[in-house]
Amino acid sequence: LLEEALGHKRAGRKQQAESLCKQVLASHPGHAQALHCLGELAFESNQFELALSLFTQALETAPNEASHYLSVGVSLLQLNRNREATVALRKAVQLKPTLAEAQFRLGLTLTYAGDLLGGFDALEQAVRLRPRRFEFQRCFALVLKLRRERERAVSHYEKALQIEPDSFECWVELSGALRDLHRFDAAQSAARRAMAINPSSPQAAEELGWSLYLDDKVDDAIEAFRHALRLNANYTP
Repeated sequence: LLEEALGHKRAGRKQQAESLCKQVLASHPGHAQALHCLGELAFESNQFELALSLFTQALETAPNEASHYLSVGVSLLQLNRNREATVALRKAVQLKPTLAEAQFRLGLTLTYAGDLLGGFDALEQAVRLRPRRFEFQRCFALVLKLRRERERAVSHYEKALQIEPDSFECWVELSGALRDLHRFDAAQSAARRAMAINPSSPQAAEELGWSLYLDDKVDDAIEAFRHALRLNANYTP
């Protein structure tokens, strides 16, 4: 029944999946995988309190399962219980250091809490484990920028864009990193690529303006800034 439930869940048939999971629990109370499946269904429906309760029950049944700690941690993050989430995520990576999603979530949580060193270490592990995950590469690049490791940041932005070449935000962030390195031609090219992806956003035009200004192309910079204002007169960088 559980495999059938998981199949329904993967296919998006949530009601069937939920019904089968409950049947499993009726015959096997405390079945960790069935509880975890119900927790995932609740989480996908934005029922984060319920999801947390179900994941916690699964954890009580299988206390050495790293994925349960990961799910508890992610649910706590959704409930803005960040300190508790950090504890759960640390436990997940302690039990299974190769669990890339746990390393990634822990890295983000620590970074937002101001622990840039701890966040960097966890995100670096996530990138090593899953180098083809776009969000891993992009977030690691952001942390590298914060650490002023701009060349490495550019490298990871480029890796992210190999995965998702039409990411507007990533092109804008890459442009800023290139500008910081005084690689103005490349920065302007990245900003223009972002503008082509999302012509209605003033953010890329503003980024282009700064790159042109620092490249002593003042007239072109003024036109880029004016273009940003034309797109949104209330735009604030």
